Amino acid sequence: MDFYPEFTEKYLEILLICPENIRSTTLEMNPLPGTEEEIYVSGSNTEKYRTYGAPQEWNALFVSQALQKVVEKENLQSLEWPHIEIFDACTQTDIAASDLDEWHQIFTKMKNHFLVALCYRHFSLPAIRVLKKFFFHAEL
Repeated sequence: MDFYPEFTEKYLEILLICPENIRSTTLEMNPLPGTEEEIYVSGSNTEKYRTYGAPQEWNALFVSQALQKVVEKENLQSLEWPHIEIFDACTQTDIAASDLDEWHQIFTKMKNHFLVALCYRHFSLPAIRVLKKFFFHAEL
């Protein structure tokens, strides 16, 4: 996505509509030993591909910005599980110093959504992780 940021919106669209088990596996950063999945994709270049750890490979800022735009466009008053799960995954990686202004804009626009997510038991832990990322960042 760093080289083709225009694909971010389509990637996010697919991630939002895919089944929860696939999305959760894709977003998992540290799967339990023995639960990691790798699949073979046959073709002219048969390879084995990881099905987890996407946040390590994508541009978290691009995904977060696209997700924030989706929330705005759909005029959501509260986040749904796929949204909070993806925001949580986006904040699992380090924030680059050059991206601080953009991350601050995302937080400013989304803070009420994250605070409302704290009210839902199932959403509270990921919401806390997201908020901690912003609150405990020395420069944010």
